[in-house]
Parts: sequence; structure tokens; C-alpha cells
Amino acid sequence: MPSLHDVLRPLAALPLLAGSVAMGAASASDAFVIAAMNVGRQANYTWVTTVEIATRAPRTVTFQGTTQVGGYSRIATESSSGPAIYRLGGNLIGQRIDLLFLGSDRGVFDTAEGWRRLEQLPDPMQRQQALNSLRGTNGPSGAPPGTRLFDQSGPLSTPILHVRLPHDDLQVLVATTTNIQRTAEGFTATLNGAGASHFEETFGVAKRDILQISGTVEARTAGNLVNRYVVTLDVVADVGRGQRLSYRQTTTTQLREVGTTRVEIPPAALELFGR
Repeated sequence: MPSLHDVLRPLAALPLLAGSVAMGAASASDAFVIAAMNVGRQANYTWVTTVEIATRAPRTVTFQGTTQVGGYSRIATESSSGPAIYRLGGNLIGQRIDLLFLGSDRGVFDTAEGWRRLEQLPDPMQRQQALNSLRGTNGPSGAPPGTRLFDQSGPLSTPILHVRLPHDDLQVLVATTTNIQRTAEGFTATLNGAGASHFEETFGVAKRDILQISGTVEARTAGNLVNRYVVTLDVVADVGRGQRLSYRQTTTTQLREVGTTRVEIPPAALELFGR
């Protein structure tokens, strides 16, 4: 399977397409490209993403964000129901945390002691203290889609941080969808393997243990912009001892106030970026 980096390289030529083809005259594929890529050409937007994983113990995580394209994103997260969602190595259910990102990989956290960088949080060996230090009753509710606060691949956790933003995800959809069809409200499409793997959240399941994965996309447009998209994945994973787990993940993202959103940036958080 090609890497996501290889899949995304052809996107460099897409701005020319989006600027040269009228939506009404474009094919379904070209019209989807235009509507998806146009989101990243706006100055800002407000968004809500809900990730629902349907297993015998369903789990849901919600993310609310305001984003400056190419700038800061303020994100609040909350999870509800279901078993452990592994963030900071603990059970993060029903709690909320605020984060501020610059781009997609520089983030700071709102804690009881004020805004802090990831490296300023307690050592991952002190996990319960780390959870309790984050603003909220028992710590954060989860992190933005794609965030991996601590890599659990080794005996000791290593701090890493990354966030997926909707306009970046739409670029991935443009590069990894096939069988694009028009609908009354927008488009439907099929995700290839690289795209499906990108959107799979792996809550408690390592990507190396995924045996099968397939996905579809439904996108709604207003004018020449995607303002809602739903990614549905069907996953089969190896959970050990010869057992397999089949589940469906549905990720729904709604965009609003495109071009008119104001991102509130606390001065104390801004200082941590050297601004």
C-alpha cells in the first residue's frame, strides 16, 4: 500500500484545477476536488467533529474547534460513554480539555496551573498526576482526531503531539477517494486503503493489528464549499488469542462560520509559542 505522503504528492497541481474549472461544468470528481480544496483557501472556520465507534461497548469523542487556516486552532474535546480512551495513558471519560495549536503539530494545554507545553506536563511515569493536572475533574476527555499524546509502542512513553484539522483531512479525501458520485446535497465516494487508514482512530487497537479496513465518504456542499462530511469505516482487527474484533467507526465533521470565525487566543498561551 502506498504511503499517505506518496498519495498526497499530486495535490501540488490541484490549485490550478480549482481555479480553472467552474463547479457547474466540472465532472463529479473535479467538482468534489474544488469544493474540498476551497475550504483550505478560506481564512478561518468553526468546526465540530464527532467520532463514534460502534462495538459491544460503544464510545464517542467530540471535538469543537475554531481554526485560522495556516495559523492557530483553539480546540475543546470531550468524550462520553464506553471504556478507556487511551490518552496520557489513562481512562479519559466524560472530561474536557482546551488546547491551542499553531499549525498541526505545535500545541499547548490549559491546565490547573495555566497554559503548558507538552514537555512541561509531568513525566509520563506520573500518569495519574498528569491527568489530575489538566483542567477538569479528572483530566482531559481525549484529544483531537489523530492526536497521540504518548506513544505506547515501548516500555516508556515518548511525548509526541499532532492534530488533524478539517481542511487537511479534506486534502486527504481528495487524494484517496474513488468512485465519486454527485448527490442531491453533494457527493459520495469510496476511500482507498491509505485514506481509510488515515481516518481510523485506533482507540485501543494498534494499526499493525488491523486486518481489514474499508471506507466511504458522504460530503455535503453549500455553494462551492464542503460544509459537512461523514467518513464511515468498517474495520476488522486482531485482538489476540485468535480473536477478531469487527467494528464501525463514523466520523462526522460540520463546518460553519467559514471566513467569519474569530479564534480566541489567550495571551498566556501565545507566550508559549514565543509570540
